Amino acid sequence: MRLTVCCIVLCLAGCDKSSEPAPAVATTASAAVTASKAHAFHYDLALTITEGAATTKSSFSLDIAEGRPATARLGKNVMISEHARSDLGSRLKGDLTMEGDVPKLDIDAEISALDSASKVFRVSQKGTAATPLGKATTVLEATDGGRHVVLTATPSAALDLGAEAKATGTAALDIVATHAGGAQPKTTSLSATITGDAPAVASKVETVPLQVVDGGVASPRMDTGTRVKVIAESHSGGMALDFNIEMSDIEPGTPAARVRKITSTGRALVPWDQPTSLLTADEDANRYTIVVTLHRPK
Repeated sequence: MRLTVCCIVLCLAGCDKSSEPAPAVATTASAAVTASKAHAFHYDLALTITEGAATTKSSFSLDIAEGRPATARLGKNVMISEHARSDLGSRLKGDLTMEGDVPKLDIDAEISALDSASKVFRVSQKGTAATPLGKATTVLEATDGGRHVVLTATPSAALDLGAEAKATGTAALDIVATHAGGAQPKTTSLSATITGDAPAVASKVETVPLQVVDGGVASPRMDTGTRVKVIAESHSGGMALDFNIEMSDIEPGTPAARVRKITSTGRALVPWDQPTSLLTADEDANRYTIVVTLHRPK
């Protein structure tokens, strides 16, 4: 039986602020970790933008399987003038093919940021490279207006979950979304139940002010929180999760209450009863993660 897992998480100022630590994440599982027969891989991507003596770095994850494109967006909504805001950041689409035993990653990227003069610049670039396991490989490199952009990708093999199996009963999915590095680190815990072919959905959303102006008036406001929707494919050793993630949060202490926006789609192989990372994203000393634990059907 096939279940489809789309995971959407928005983690903003109004989310559950429980201090409960996130579980230890196992993205690999001892010597049993091998390349899946379905050729699924977890990639750690690192983006570096250099302009003169200034360098900015960000990193994020991409879980991708052969024949199933994956996407990632690490963005932020910032104030670019007294009366205007703009969405900036990185949008990537990845496709995976195999060259023998080596995964080949094709990337289509759109990157936007503020330059040293606080002007918006945008770069669109495609890149491709064979990416040996455990090795950081440059898949995209571009120079634009004095700025040098480099994207590297480091793959690790996904677990082999065994043969596809018929789903029986209901499976529980525990979801932990965290935002660390801000003024008030937050942890949001959700759960979803996977039953038959029905999508499993969990959400927590709150409307919060972007900033407080004179007189204590909060304006404007934005919906923030967490939403998770999943579709799964059952295997003897766990489930293959096709996920769609959205995270957002206000980052206190940044100019004009910067709003972080993160989205990711892809396929991850998740074993039973083992915390598994679906998303990591780091930029400007803020770290976002989503960890899921899949419990056997009852």
